[in-house]
Amino acid sequence: MANQGALNEIRRPSDDEIEHKKLFDESQLFILKNDNSSKTSVIRVGIDLVYFEKVRGIKNCKEKIALYDSEIKELMGTYFQDKTLEQVKEIDFKQKSKEELKKMINDLLNSNEKTYGEIVYEIVFYDWFYQ
Repeated sequence: MANQGALNEIRRPSDDEIEHKKLFDESQLFILKNDNSSKTSVIRVGIDLVYFEKVRGIKNCKEKIALYDSEIKELMGTYFQDKTLEQVKEIDFKQKSKEELKKMINDLLNSNEKTYGEIVYEIVFYDWFYQ
């Protein structure tokens, strides 16, 4: 019974089950939603998509992500355009945005599939700076 807690934990995929894709060649600047101040607020993020190499029902995950590259980048920009500097400053915002963006990207990638499969495992922000 001591291991029962371990059974409920989510297993991290092994290195050979996942791939990484740097979404932009360099960290990307996004203008944040103006909160009625005269100063423009921005966030700089470096984004790495961690995705499953194989997903049941998806022929080739790497090709699928490459095919939707522009839409994923647009989705990122639109996401941050709708956020204010005050929201970005919140302690839990980074984690919350990872979860929301992961769901949004998976929804996009599955929009023309018969069955829904989680393709993107995780969003990693390797750079995160705002002002």
